[in-house]
Amino acid sequence: MSLGPSGPELQCAHHRENWRRHTEAEHHRDFHNENHFPSAAAHTIPSHTSGAGIIVTSISCRYERHQYAEDNLLQSYEVYIPNGGLNEDCGGGEKYWIMSTVLPHLPLPAMPSSTNSKSSFIHGGAYRDPKTTASSFNPTLSLLLSLPHHTRTITRISGFASINYRLSPHLDYPQDPGKTTSYEMRNAKHPDHINDVMAAIGALQKKYDLEKYLLVGHSVGATLAMQVALSRAIAWDPGTALKSDIGLPIAILGVAGIYDFPYMVRHVPSGSKAMYSDFTRSAFGGDENVWKAVSPATYDRGTYEKSWSPGQRKLVLVAHSHEDELVAWSQVDRFKAALDGQQGNIELRVIELKGKHQEILDRGEEMAKAITEAISGVAEIGGIDATSPSP
Repeated sequence: MSLGPSGPELQCAHHRENWRRHTEAEHHRDFHNENHFPSAAAHTIPSHTSGAGIIVTSISCRYERHQYAEDNLLQSYEVYIPNGGLNEDCGGGEKYWIMSTVLPHLPLPAMPSSTNSKSSFIHGGAYRDPKTTASSFNPTLSLLLSLPHHTRTITRISGFASINYRLSPHLDYPQDPGKTTSYEMRNAKHPDHINDVMAAIGALQKKYDLEKYLLVGHSVGATLAMQVALSRAIAWDPGTALKSDIGLPIAILGVAGIYDFPYMVRHVPSGSKAMYSDFTRSAFGGDENVWKAVSPATYDRGTYEKSWSPGQRKLVLVAHSHEDELVAWSQVDRFKAALDGQQGNIELRVIELKGKHQEILDRGEEMAKAITEAISGVAEIGGIDATSPSP
């Protein structure tokens, strides 16, 4: 494995990354101030903090950032552990980790309000937005950690981990290979994204000895989360063995997710078809059979059961808003259709949210609501053997 640049070159790369994260922290602060939310101090964890250390805010938790691979700067994850989170007693109940693969969008023009809702979904920046960062989960995290009505949820959580992964190229953000190190290049292609997420989960499990966790994904992060669940039945990297060296989540929460890429591209209004095709091709190439193969809605319940839940009850939650102007509710319908019609160990629940696509992530309230419902559901099923009676 390449160790990337060394010495001053490596220091410059990480200096640029820290500056980018500082800029994003300012974005979150401005967003909350402009929309009359409570103070930034209560809602923004300083994403420019690097290395291990204590976060100096009203939120009492330890922050760490680690590389899980050394080929690219973006192969990293960020961890937030509430003080006492790893050991604190929660009244005899089990505690869980929350892992997130969240992806902010690159703003694109919304479809006219007269467009049919089943045809009016677009998503910008999928797998390639250079502003993508694990710290986009921070507004949700700070709400969970600071508001009293989330206290019961927090007692069930040992820690939070947010995953970065290599990105695909973006025409609006070109890079010069002659001036950009391989360590900073954004030239990923499928299956690089899912391979990185799987590697990050494996590294987290080894370092923190975690077993039970809720995997949360926003937008194409939801796509990746569902791909994790399928990883013991589907080889995402052709010609390689199935992934069986990481523990799979007890539950998955997909928020504003894309679950069927061919359907999305086929039904986009003609004026935006090039945009859809561009980001899909950027991530997966031009073979539409690959687009279908990577889509979580392609696979039936039997495949999910085989991969994810042999002998154990699992929970999958799909959260979406009818106000989402970028990804239509039809993506929820496509995923529901894939899992409906059979009995098994996987329980599917749909959570209706409020707000537009990016508001759900930037404001944090609806994401926090969805996570709270997910944690309650996880506590109900408890990951017990499916042959045992429910408590």
